[in-house]
Amino acid sequence: MIIAAFAVLIILTASVSNIYSLVQDNSFTNIVRLANDMNEVNLSIKRILGFTVGYYGSILEVTGNVTYAKEKTSDYIYSGIVNLEHSHMDWASSFIVENLNIKTKWYESVSWSKGNISLVYTLPKSGLDGIKITETSALQVEIVNTIGNQSIVNVEKDGKYPDLSLTKNNFYFYIYDYENCQWNLINLETEPLISVEGNYIIDIPSSVRNDTYFIEVIDSRGISVNAFYTPSGKSEYSYTFNWNNTLYQGMNSDTIATELLQNGTLRFLGENLNLGNNEKPIPPLRVSTLRVNQTIDGVNREVPFQIEDWASGYTVPLGLTSNESIFSSRSMIVFLLNHHVSKTTIWWDGQDTAIQTSYTQTNQYFQNDNPDSGILTNGKLILDLSDSQNVRATVNGVTSRVEFLRINGRTPVYGSGISYTIHHGIIRDVTQQEAEWAGGITDCPDIYSKIVMTLPANATYYTFTVQTIFVTSNVNRTLTDLSAIQLVADRGNALTEDGVIDGKPRAATSPSEFYNGGTAWAHHWSEYLDSNNKGAGIMFTNTTNIQLYSFDNFAVDKTGVIDITQSSKRIEMNPIKRSSVRNFQNEYVISWSGAVVVFGSGNSDETIYPYANNYIYSSSTLYKGLWIIVEHPPAIIFN
Repeated sequence: MIIAAFAVLIILTASVSNIYSLVQDNSFTNIVRLANDMNEVNLSIKRILGFTVGYYGSILEVTGNVTYAKEKTSDYIYSGIVNLEHSHMDWASSFIVENLNIKTKWYESVSWSKGNISLVYTLPKSGLDGIKITETSALQVEIVNTIGNQSIVNVEKDGKYPDLSLTKNNFYFYIYDYENCQWNLINLETEPLISVEGNYIIDIPSSVRNDTYFIEVIDSRGISVNAFYTPSGKSEYSYTFNWNNTLYQGMNSDTIATELLQNGTLRFLGENLNLGNNEKPIPPLRVSTLRVNQTIDGVNREVPFQIEDWASGYTVPLGLTSNESIFSSRSMIVFLLNHHVSKTTIWWDGQDTAIQTSYTQTNQYFQNDNPDSGILTNGKLILDLSDSQNVRATVNGVTSRVEFLRINGRTPVYGSGISYTIHHGIIRDVTQQEAEWAGGITDCPDIYSKIVMTLPANATYYTFTVQTIFVTSNVNRTLTDLSAIQLVADRGNALTEDGVIDGKPRAATSPSEFYNGGTAWAHHWSEYLDSNNKGAGIMFTNTTNIQLYSFDNFAVDKTGVIDITQSSKRIEMNPIKRSSVRNFQNEYVISWSGAVVVFGSGNSDETIYPYANNYIYSSSTLYKGLWIIVEHPPAIIFN
């Protein structure tokens, strides 16, 4: 038995030695090497994918152009694969990408960036052929809650793992710089507290509001995610409009074309509507993600709007914004209001797959625009711009004629013509023009101008903004006459607001000059009206009323007036008339905005101020007209 056992031991020892030598020389070494090669390939592909997702987000954040971002990231991942092949020439590898999908969902309470790739590769030198792998790189950020001045943020990696590796240097808060009109990112001031579930308790910086804020998280791979918080958890801003029901009840023409700027300001006719210092800037969203809903007579629905690009502090219109761009300090959202609208909500679909809504593309009002013939029309009012020196507006055969910017008796010649910046619009048409004075203006050199007009949908008025830009001059300028706008009506008697009593305008038939004679800014409109409630006029908000008297401080006496000439049915808004402005060398930029209204239907509420009792004012009677929208715009609550 001992001899037999010893013999077995010799045989087993020989067998084990033989097997070990075989494994060592062949199979085992090959298996380990193949596993290492595969692991290196898989890890390299995952790293390339992670960097690509980060690259995609960076491009999207800067340009907003999804098509461009996808093209660039596709090139990026293929160049990464080529680099991988070149770094291991011994592999003689080849890769075939079967599917690449990179996408984001940002500016929501739960936001993410993710990428998936499926590919097949071959490593001939290693004997590997047709190896298929699928990799995912993702970062998800959820703003779970806000308690006091702390934000609770959950962060997940690759769709299933809490990411516990982040520090304060990975978190940024957005803060809006009102002075420079831009969004900036600031780091956390203190390190966050971290739980095992991946929750980060973050101190909100003192400069950031705790009821509405944006956070950007960037991980070590360069993947970024932008998340948004409001108490409701919804990706939206809402504005509630409180209308004076006594004034607006029964009105059918109180259309207000409202502008929402990036800094959160709402404007109408050049005046900021009162938000009670509660403006909230629009985040740097992709334009195509934006939507507008309104509650109209109690029914909430999506409504038409348009997004416009402007330059020079929203004074120079550039056109409709490209849907493949970022909402910026040059962008504004334009939508319509009337007293039937109790709430307007600006909201967004944060997915990069979101496309521009049809409500920014369907032309309902401006189908008969013909810029080649100088005609713009919203179906109610026809604006004839074919004569560059005279703007004619017609409603049902009733016409007004307007000229702009007479200075020291010189009327512009407009050699540059009108630019139809937006025509066939969704909410409004927009034109611009530079006033030019051939040979210059006597005693008034070094001046430039801009005239912008808009024709809103569903309105019987068009708006104007006239801007004069006096640059610093070595010559002493003398201004004896500056008329921002001159309107001539085709009928009616003159009525002009001369102050208000209990919120009602005092409609006056005289004198011929209305100026700032008291302590209150008293003149917001003037019109020519016949007994059939037909005619034309101009109206403007309190901001322009104050600016009408902007040169009073430079003149010897009060100089700005509303000038009435009944014989020619003429109304002029003249910032300089009663007294001259001399020795004026300084730089000075000033603008006047308002609306030219044509009353052609005979309906009293489509006038500025209706015909009543042979033009005799009665403080005990409420006469409804468009004066209401400049004297009593809605109060606004931001939600």
